[in-house]
Amino acid sequence: MASSISAQSTTSSITFTFTLSSVFTPENYIEAGVTDKAFINGSYSLAANSITRYVRTSSTVEISSNKVGLKITSWGVGSSAITAGSLYTFYGYAKAANGKYYQIPENGNALTVTTQNYSSSAVPPYDLICTKRRENNDSLYLDFSVTVPSDAERRIVEASEYSAVDSSGSFTNPSFTKNGALSDFTRVGGNIYAFSFAASELKTYYIHAAIAHRVGGVLELSDWCGIEQASTPLLSSRISNSKFGMSVRGGNYFTCFLERNEWNSGNNANRFSYMTFEMFFNGQPVEITHKRLGSDIEELGTHTYIASFTAVEIDNLPNRRNGFAVVLPNVNTTITTRIRIYSFVNNVYLEPVDEYGNNYAAELIYTYTVTPVIDKFYWNQSNGSASAQATQTAYSAVVSNDDVDDFSYLVWNDIVDKVKEVLDESGFYWDTTYAAYENTKMSAVDKTLTAARFNSARYNIGIHHVTGIEEKHSGYTVYGSDFLTLVAKLNEWIDTL
Repeated sequence: MASSISAQSTTSSITFTFTLSSVFTPENYIEAGVTDKAFINGSYSLAANSITRYVRTSSTVEISSNKVGLKITSWGVGSSAITAGSLYTFYGYAKAANGKYYQIPENGNALTVTTQNYSSSAVPPYDLICTKRRENNDSLYLDFSVTVPSDAERRIVEASEYSAVDSSGSFTNPSFTKNGALSDFTRVGGNIYAFSFAASELKTYYIHAAIAHRVGGVLELSDWCGIEQASTPLLSSRISNSKFGMSVRGGNYFTCFLERNEWNSGNNANRFSYMTFEMFFNGQPVEITHKRLGSDIEELGTHTYIASFTAVEIDNLPNRRNGFAVVLPNVNTTITTRIRIYSFVNNVYLEPVDEYGNNYAAELIYTYTVTPVIDKFYWNQSNGSASAQATQTAYSAVVSNDDVDDFSYLVWNDIVDKVKEVLDESGFYWDTTYAAYENTKMSAVDKTLTAARFNSARYNIGIHHVTGIEEKHSGYTVYGSDFLTLVAKLNEWIDTL
């Protein structure tokens, strides 16, 4: 079976349907889409500098259909909005699992689409255009408007989950029908009349309309207007009640999770397909490394930039809070999680939708700012410039009254640096009552621990966290216990951050 592409347009959008030679799974296809330039069939790239729009397969989700869809509302350089009554040219393609691009249709002919125009023709049948006005996700009513000629007397509106029509052009299985005078509809302005119908969650509907006008005293029905297609969204209450959330687990992992909440039941059954998770550090994509199942964090066998859960997976997981995680960085980082919700409706369209039903704008974004964790000062390891051995030797000197020469000036500098790090993190400045930060530290040619230096470190801790150490004056003794207390109080302060 050869692949094919078809298109339907409104005044502001174009919807493509790709019928592929096999099912839309990662084993067969990477993506299907449209481009603005002809390309070599079977090549590994599209034409240079081409504009593309596409829908991709997921490595963890299989779509058991050979039909997928793509809706665009902008096109061209700078992504200009689709405008009414304009001609657009596209080339369809499918990207196979081997990385090659194949033309749709196979002969590579361009697909031209002229978007619909609001204006009505002078004689019947009138060119009636249904334009989607808004989607109200709280009450799940779909609202549309139709522009009609001034001599219209009655109007018929039909909506259906299926696009099949009978010989008269009526939907064979309408979900909603309204036949009445124009006064029975809501007038928006001029000759534009609005109508609404109650819709079901996560379904695709087809809508068309016709008008009756008087010809020679006889009321005549015009042809049906072009079919408009719209998908309803997930209820916003379902999304909010599903408790998407973020947390830090064990101080090591940032997780974004959701409650199970029976995603695949009721109106969602067989309609909500899957959701994808993406994470970013300071705006840059980062690989997702772990899966969260309840309170357990498990490393993924393969790290990925896009992770996903199917509706069936979510409902069958044993724990209620499930999601994905990344290792928490110990640097000042803003972590953003983007969740996209996809529906597979009527075995045709693979549509990412947000809680308002907006196609291809499905971003539930959560942001978390990481506050770096400050390590305490440890006597048994390196804390910066002094080695672990030098730090351990200094500790032995202060607890065993060993030779003061065993207390490296680099260990003292590490203590001073740790005080400065805590001040910076707390939003404080170094107090220069006794000495500036630079002068509190020693150097290879000046290893003398003066009273000013000790007091400077002691004071910059003590004004924020009491040390109990008295001020030292020239000639006073600095005891080993003073160093131990200084570091102990510094670590107590870190614990309060």
